[in-house]
Formats: sequence, structure tokens, C-alpha cells
Amino acid sequence: MNEINELIANIPDKPKKLFYEGDVDLLRSPHLYVCIVGPRKASPYGIQATEHLMNFLKDFNVVTISGAAYGIDGLMHTLSIKHGIKTVAIPGSGIHDDYFYPRAHLDLKHEILEHGGLIINEFEPDTRSSLWTFPVRNRLMAGLSHMTIVIEAEEKSGTLI
Repeated sequence: MNEINELIANIPDKPKKLFYEGDVDLLRSPHLYVCIVGPRKASPYGIQATEHLMNFLKDFNVVTISGAAYGIDGLMHTLSIKHGIKTVAIPGSGIHDDYFYPRAHLDLKHEILEHGGLIINEFEPDTRSSLWTFPVRNRLMAGLSHMTIVIEAEEKSGTLI
């Protein structure tokens, strides 16, 4: 059984299908998969902590995973690319360009792909984002990772799901 199957096997109610664009072999390689998440409206401390963490991780055999959202997620993907770290984005929507959420990160999606990254989730490619898609997305992000790092989150934040 390869690495991706071992990680997915640990997810309660594991996905029946996965849809992807990019290098799916990233999930079969011997990396440490690190999910890094945080709020959409990051504090200056959260931004600085993310920058420090990504600068540290660049020297290790890691693949980063996050949700392509505003704030810490988008910053983490951008810094991964800057530091030459492969990154996996799991949006809270379908992966097709016409449905990708947030629309403002469509260029980031293509930059991730251009740098050998991966866009993946279990939603049909034409699924629009909605309140239910984000907890499902979060389950997959955590399930594909060996560890999850929460940069910061409010007490009643979706980041903590």
C-alpha cells in the first residue's frame, strides 16, 4: 500500500473519489506532510509566525498542505513556492477554474501547478463552495497530513474544525 493510501485509510468516512490537477505523485513520495492553517484575517504575529515557520521548513523534506483560502492558507502556499517547497491545495470548492474558491486565488492555483504542486479534493470539479464544503475539506487536509499546525485561530473559528 503506498503512502497516500496509508494516510487516507486513517480518515473516518474516507473519500470515495479524489479529483486532482497537478502532480498526484506528491502524495506517494516519502515526505513529511505538514498541514498549515490559520485565519482568513491573520494578525501581524500570525503572518510573522508563518514566515518564520516556512523559512525553517525549507531545509526539510516536507510537502505543505492547506486550503487555498485567504489569509494564512494563501500565504503558506505562496511562501512554499518562494522557498521551493512543494505544496498541495485543497479548496473548499470544486477544482475546475470556473468553480475554484476563492476566485481571487485562481492565479495562486495556477502558480502552485506551475511549480509542481497539486490541487485536490473529493468534490466533483464543478462543485460550488458552501458552508458544508469547508469542514469536509478540513477533514481531508488533516487526513492527508502527518501533522497539522494551527498558526492562530479564534475560539469559534472554522480553522479549528
